Amino acid sequence: MTEATTTDATQVPTTPPLTGANDTPSAEPPKKSAANGKASKTNGAAKTNGAVTPETSTHRGNSRAIMTKDITFGSTPAQKLFGRHNGVVSSNLYQLGVMLPIRTTIEVADRVEGVINEYLTKVEEDLQAQIDRMEELMASHNIQDTPTYTSSETYHCEITTPHQARFLRLISLLDRLVLFIDALWLEGVFNNKQRNSAIYDNNRRVARLAGRIRNLANSAKSVLNKGKDATPDDVDASARQSETASDNDDGDEAPASA
Repeated sequence: MTEATTTDATQVPTTPPLTGANDTPSAEPPKKSAANGKASKTNGAAKTNGAVTPETSTHRGNSRAIMTKDITFGSTPAQKLFGRHNGVVSSNLYQLGVMLPIRTTIEVADRVEGVINEYLTKVEEDLQAQIDRMEELMASHNIQDTPTYTSSETYHCEITTPHQARFLRLISLLDRLVLFIDALWLEGVFNNKQRNSAIYDNNRRVARLAGRIRNLANSAKSVLNKGKDATPDDVDASARQSETASDNDDGDEAPASA
């Protein structure tokens, strides 16, 4: 078995990369660009009719802090979640975490950050509790080995906010959880129905979180429009609207098999 493809160490931050559940896939997986990825812009100058034109003449927008990481997901549910939600969630979190604080107040920005942290922490705790439960089941049945996946995928991600990094870690937690569920299934502890139900229920947790973040970003547009006149109460109203919309959404993720 070979390790998942990673980029040159000189091009990647020294912070340990996020990994999926399957750290040693059976074959080297292809590397894919994240849904929100953009071609990097080179520094220097561009030539126009033989004259050197400063690069700043074509530069648009502010220079943003971006961290790149290569993340491997082994299971199909984690891969599908990443493909369907990462790009939108990244954009939503940038709007809420970067643009909104610029246009409103510190108090409003702090309240928005608190709401997002509550959303993320709840799903983190739920997934970790399920992982602990699966590990206990494996130990009680003397299961020590875990499966490998035939089509692991490595994605080149651009991380633009701390909350996006947490969202990606949630998908990694789901990937690890599916790995344990599959181990129990392959060893005969879970039947097909139990496996599919466990995967679906936990997959839906993350999908609904993505929907809640999307709905919060949409409802927070009214907060943005108020600008400096916005208050934390406006954020609470947007959060309630987001939660109502998410509760009415039964989730857009069908049961996925790994």
